[in-house]
Amino acid sequence: RSVVQNEKRQRENQPYGKVYDRQVEATYPDGHPYDHTVIGSMEDLNAAKMSDVQDWFKTWYGPSNAILVVAGDIKPEEAKAQVEKFFGEIPPGPPVAQPKAWVPPLADNQREILYDRVAQPRIYVTWNVPELGNPDGEMLDHVAAALGGDKNARLTKRLVFDEQVATSVFVSNPQGELSGQFQITVTAKPDADLKKIEAAIHEELNRLIQTGPTQAEIDKNIVQTVSGVISGLESTSSKAAQLAQWEMITGDPNGWKASLERLEAGTPSTVQAAARKWLTRGSYTMTVLPFGDPAAFSPAVDRSKMPAPGAVADADFPAYQTATLSNGVKVMLAERHDVPQVSVSMLLDTGYPADQATIKDGLASVTANMLDEGTTTRTALQIADELDRLGGYVGAGGGGESSTVEFSALTPTLDQVMAIWADVLRNPAFREGDFKRIQAQTVQGLQAQLRDPASVGQRVMSKVLWGENHPYGHLVTPQEIQSLTPADTAAFHKAWYGPNNATLFVVGDTTLAEITPKLEAALQGWTNAPNKREQVANGVRPSKPAIYLVDRPDSAQSVILVGTPQPPRNPADDTRISAFNALFGGNFTSRVNMNLREDKGWSYGARSTMVSSGRGPRTFLISAPVQTDATKGALI
Repeated sequence: RSVVQNEKRQRENQPYGKVYDRQVEATYPDGHPYDHTVIGSMEDLNAAKMSDVQDWFKTWYGPSNAILVVAGDIKPEEAKAQVEKFFGEIPPGPPVAQPKAWVPPLADNQREILYDRVAQPRIYVTWNVPELGNPDGEMLDHVAAALGGDKNARLTKRLVFDEQVATSVFVSNPQGELSGQFQITVTAKPDADLKKIEAAIHEELNRLIQTGPTQAEIDKNIVQTVSGVISGLESTSSKAAQLAQWEMITGDPNGWKASLERLEAGTPSTVQAAARKWLTRGSYTMTVLPFGDPAAFSPAVDRSKMPAPGAVADADFPAYQTATLSNGVKVMLAERHDVPQVSVSMLLDTGYPADQATIKDGLASVTANMLDEGTTTRTALQIADELDRLGGYVGAGGGGESSTVEFSALTPTLDQVMAIWADVLRNPAFREGDFKRIQAQTVQGLQAQLRDPASVGQRVMSKVLWGENHPYGHLVTPQEIQSLTPADTAAFHKAWYGPNNATLFVVGDTTLAEITPKLEAALQGWTNAPNKREQVANGVRPSKPAIYLVDRPDSAQSVILVGTPQPPRNPADDTRISAFNALFGGNFTSRVNMNLREDKGWSYGARSTMVSSGRGPRTFLISAPVQTDATKGALI
């Protein structure tokens, strides 16, 4: 009980953490299975008896209500034999009624205001829509993509890029077994006029309902969705999850294929019809404001003993290959031909050390974030539009000791996506308007972090653990980001982005002979940068333990962070350190978590990890959110 209650506290202690609880209560009637969250209320948790838990388990946790998917390097007959051996004797349990789809209409346009400890206002507009497998679901997916699927989507372009009154727009259409919810979420700038934003939401939606989407918008969403499905099927676990979800909800493990077929069959008129049918009914608007007869097999397993571990198979990793381009960039390739996709990531030696060299904290990160916001020949929206049509992705980011410029592409469009990636890497424009937008988003993101207990604790930890003169000893502030200029980012790019600071990692459906000439052509003429990073100095261990307190009144929990400086990674020590951490705090069954969660019930989860930013020194960090009245005991 205490563990689950701490899980609930931990969720609600996050910005916007109370929204979902209130949303389901407001949009589903009493008696609907979705009228409350799975975790329930504190009152329900306090009232639950052991007999309630036991009865629930006996009713619902049995083979008659279970789906088991075995995925991986195993033959069907072998899997079936193992399943029968270990699961066959479990009693089937009582028959469980399967509920029917129930999409309750909202009688009118409901409104609610919620105050929370957040940095930015946020508007949620929600409609109840059909369940998974309903043919209208994929049509509403097209509506969601047209409104908020990418930078060029109607609502995103208007509010984030054109009017610049919001920092993000997210439009979703999640579908469950009984019902779905179409939701538009807009995170507004702190000083934005929320009434105008809400009016814009309904203007763009109504315009789409009246005229329908364009065929180009539909085609773009089809390419993006198919590309996402292909990427999502790379791992064995994702294949298993896909089959299990569709079997559980629709009774057809291959329902995902039918869903793609319905999506591809969508037309402007069918999408318009679904939008008119479902999104002209009542809605719920929440505005979040910052707070001033089967039989079991006979037993085949001795349940009093754990199964003996079998032989551990050798890990079968693809052999990586290396090459060096004519300009000195090292290339490392791991071939994977199971899906027609190639991913390329360039790692550049920038980050904290480069920030310190320029005496401008945050510059490495902002520069990296600016790269895909426009080049000398393409705007950010043109880049997004080209990539959407190609089913590709290009992104950049900076943090720790490095920056990354990466892309992924379907094999047939590899050359076109690589050309965009090279343009982003080599020819960023650093336009004033784009810079101000990224600068504002970065500042607002940092302000949100300053309201998160764990983030605040990590800032204090960095300062006291490494010292203010160490690259790790200071985390950038909103004020420092506000002091940067487009000229700063252009100068940083010129000083640090070059072959001498870069390494390329390639994974996917290609060979070294195929990819090397393409990379040579894309990076031809790219010259070395004048700056080269230096190794970050090791930290000095504190001479004695010290406790630092950060007061945050009315917090639902305390967040305990314990850290100590460690030397850079040494491959010879990796196995021993990993084994120690696995026992101490790296897993669910490790000592820290079992003590604070399972034994004491003070925390939803406590962990330890070795935090690394790259080749520099590391931090051994223990993190434990605990209920407030147990702070002292947990620390001891």
